[in-house]
Amino acid sequence: MVAERKTLTLKGATGSFNHARGSTFQVERKRRTFNANPVVKTSKPVEKDNSDKDNLSPAERRMQDARSMMQRVKDNKALSIGGNDDGLSRLKEAQRQFSKESEEENKVVKVVETKDEKNTPKITPKIAPKVFTNTATVDRPRYKRRAKIARNSNKTSASDLLNPNRKILAKDLLNRINPQVMDEPTIRGTHNRGPKVRRAKVFKDVEILENITVNELATGLAEKSKDIIRLLKKNSIIVGENDSIDFDTASVVATELGHTIKLKQSHPFPEMLKPVNNITKRQPIITIMGHVDHGKTSLLDTLRKSNVVEGEAGGITQHIASYEVKYKEEFITFVDTPGHETFSAMRSRGASVADIVLLVIAGNDSIKPQTVEAIRMIKEANATMIVVVNKNDVAGFNANKVYTDLLTHDIQVESMGGNVLAVEISATENNNIDKLLDTIMIQAEMLDLKADPDALATGVVVESYIQKGHGIALSIITTNGTLKRNQPIVIGSKASSVRFIFDNNKAVNDILPGKPVVITGPDIMPDAGNRLFAVPSATIAKEVAEWNKQQENVASTLATMSFSDISSTKVNSNIIIKADVDGSLEAVKDIINALKYNKAKVNIIQTSVGVITESDVDNAFVTGSIIVAFNIKTSTAIAKYAENKNVKILQHNIIYNIVEDIKLDIESKLEQEEIITTIGTAEIIAVFDYGKINKIAGARVKTGMMKKDMLFKISRGEKVLFDGNISAMKKEKDEVKEAKVGVDVGLFIESFNNYRIGDKIVCYKKEMISAKLD
Repeated sequence: MVAERKTLTLKGATGSFNHARGSTFQVERKRRTFNANPVVKTSKPVEKDNSDKDNLSPAERRMQDARSMMQRVKDNKALSIGGNDDGLSRLKEAQRQFSKESEEENKVVKVVETKDEKNTPKITPKIAPKVFTNTATVDRPRYKRRAKIARNSNKTSASDLLNPNRKILAKDLLNRINPQVMDEPTIRGTHNRGPKVRRAKVFKDVEILENITVNELATGLAEKSKDIIRLLKKNSIIVGENDSIDFDTASVVATELGHTIKLKQSHPFPEMLKPVNNITKRQPIITIMGHVDHGKTSLLDTLRKSNVVEGEAGGITQHIASYEVKYKEEFITFVDTPGHETFSAMRSRGASVADIVLLVIAGNDSIKPQTVEAIRMIKEANATMIVVVNKNDVAGFNANKVYTDLLTHDIQVESMGGNVLAVEISATENNNIDKLLDTIMIQAEMLDLKADPDALATGVVVESYIQKGHGIALSIITTNGTLKRNQPIVIGSKASSVRFIFDNNKAVNDILPGKPVVITGPDIMPDAGNRLFAVPSATIAKEVAEWNKQQENVASTLATMSFSDISSTKVNSNIIIKADVDGSLEAVKDIINALKYNKAKVNIIQTSVGVITESDVDNAFVTGSIIVAFNIKTSTAIAKYAENKNVKILQHNIIYNIVEDIKLDIESKLEQEEIITTIGTAEIIAVFDYGKINKIAGARVKTGMMKKDMLFKISRGEKVLFDGNISAMKKEKDEVKEAKVGVDVGLFIESFNNYRIGDKIVCYKKEMISAKLD
């Protein structure tokens, strides 16, 4: 039976195909392109039997090998760590040959005949897919990005080796593929990027200068300036990016943000900071302090007239701020500090300069407020004290009362069993002045004062003024080294040089340590108490001055305030000024800026012209300020708004009344002061047993009186043994409430028996009074 020949035309295909039953079909088709793994749908999928490779064309065999290789890659068998260059090379070679032969010969399409429900044969071509498709037109939209990148790449894409219906290789597999065959843009394009990784905060440990701007601090700590400004604002410190803050404030900011800072020690001329080499003896520097009208000025005049070193005429006028006294072939330098409270700042600097301080107390007036202030400053300056009880020629003079009152301030003179030297004099009558000078020389000998004359000079400015014919003149005291003419110097943040040196009106070329002199040459008038340093050259002087300038507080006034945990003894009074016109505003600013107090600091936070607004009240609330309104009226609504915010508004038309109100406001913020008043003193003359355990001290009243309800302090030398209330006071067998001078009484203190004959007893009282400004 002859086989029946049939002709079947397939749309889009060309070529001859053998039917499964032996029929031959002529198939015409057009060239098509396929993606890496096209999905071929048939009514009944039939897999090709590849067991007999002899029946396959060369192209089909190579295609089968490539597909096997791709399967091994997918199973992670063909690639090892670092990649398998041999396997990839074979894949590339298979791609090139397959593409070349496909262009030269017709593709063979096997026809699979199936039947539908009506038993009508269907012919479905099963086409071998193409493995590498770097130039393929991709049918599926989800792979357009990958295909676009692939078209622009001449490399084999690693993603071409994988099934596009699955996710791309896991990260650990990607790390194993050879980077030379990785198509990184393709891989990123087909992946989800995943959640954004937030970098861990790095905590810094940096060094900064004494003063630093907010912007510089933010850069050093790798923080944002606005975060630091916000943190400062929460603590009522209003600053900008370019404002400076001090080291203490910066340290608190750094700690709050988790960082650590320390002070940078990078002085341009570290020799200035080296300690003094004690080589030769130097003369003592003495300052005199005391309450107004207690005779301090009279004592200075007496010393100057009778013992001052005479100078040559025609030199320069020697101001009386400091001078030199010669006594028994020895020299003593005296520094004058004003006695009124308004000059307390200058007096504090004077105490820091002196080796010995003469505390002048009037024997007929005893201790006064300025005396207490002087005692505090002497202790803070760690200076040695000599008590000078003046006016021993005046009725009512009582040195013992002075010594007793000093006990309440922990000062015990030699006559009371302590180690503080005391001299009783009359400055106006010149009584015991020689004894005072002898005492000073003895105390200086005990201090063993020395200096290095070969070192660069250091000193302290005592006074600055304009001298006719010379310009600016500075009265200074050198504390170490030798100061020379024409030598470069640094005072604060200013560099200069010494033009002339005058010692007691005589021009000299150099001056030794401890001597008071006048120099000319500086073009500034520094405040009293500023330190002077000599340096080797003008260049170093400029560098040191610039470094000092960086250390100064150049921030706004409020920026110098610290957080609540930065302890400060001063009360800060913050003020917002509102005025009618610019002239009034400037006048109010000037008078407020002139307010200087030891216990308080006045800070001007904001100034502006015009009426008070809600914004002004809000700013005052945030910064804890009061609003000073000059020559303007406050509306009822704003007054109510300020009252609700607890913001105080001071309204004035007379400028001098502003000062009084500000002072009262500050005093209301000051803590109450404790005042100690001595009632009397006594001495233990006998000790008696009271029962098996307790003891009674037999005391004789020396001054004043003993009052049972007051406080008692028992001391032995400088050591305080007891301080508090006593349990009982008896005269013979009777209970008494008080005892006067010369009376013997028995004192009983429960749970205290450490009495010894000779112990001192002070009866005193404590009072809390409202603090007053200087």
